[in-house]
Amino acid sequence: MLELPIRFELRRSRTLALWLAAVHGGGVLAAWGSALPTAAAGVLSALAVASFVRGLRLHALRSARSAVVWVALEPEIRLGFSDGRACRAELRPRPLLHPWLVALRFDSDAGRTVALVPPDSLSSQAAHKRFRSRLQHGGPP
Repeated sequence: MLELPIRFELRRSRTLALWLAAVHGGGVLAAWGSALPTAAAGVLSALAVASFVRGLRLHALRSARSAVVWVALEPEIRLGFSDGRACRAELRPRPLLHPWLVALRFDSDAGRTVALVPPDSLSSQAAHKRFRSRLQHGGPP
């Protein structure tokens, strides 16, 4: 029996946007609250803001050209990007699979790619659980 690929559509994530803001904001506060010279704190703040914007576009809003917008599992892993490209991918070892976040690293035809998938990136909590289960055990959806 031919099994069709299981495809998970990734949506924008408010939760991930808030996490990114909290982590980067904490870094900026730590830089300015430390004994660093003003110039060093300014440079660290600028780097934190750039990292926040990149993470927001790539993982939370999925608006960057190289943002992963869908993952198809079985018979092989395929990734779809926001610019319409799709490619084969291989999951790198030791993915982070938790109920509150899935972090995947891929080697693909497009190069190394990372996908962060909090529960609100998928259609439901059940879909997120099915996604984690499929990745961890390769079991039924």
